[in-house]
Amino acid sequence: MRHIGWITAFIVLACATHAVRAQQAYPTRPMRIIVPFPTGGTIDIVGRITAQVLTERLGHNVVVDNRAGAGGILGAELVVMAPPDGYTLCLCLICCCRGLARTRRSRT
Repeated sequence: MRHIGWITAFIVLACATHAVRAQQAYPTRPMRIIVPFPTGGTIDIVGRITAQVLTERLGHNVVVDNRAGAGGILGAELVVMAPPDGYTLCLCLICCCRGLARTRRSRT
């Protein structure tokens, strides 16, 4: 009976290490930070500084994409429509998040 426990533990450990090796490193392609406001504003500057720090730490390019319009809702909508793969980030204010929540509800 003790041998079955050891065999089971060995199989679980072997599967776990195989699953860890099967995962790809993140990120494997450039990331995008969408700033739903015009270039040169405070939010844009924060986004560019954040992108620079992420580029240095992750070793991959992080691009700032300014999508101004409709009080930030156009940029927030672009983030909602992006695939949920972790490569599209949004840097916005609370007013954009409200529009983001509305867009998400209408999408589902």
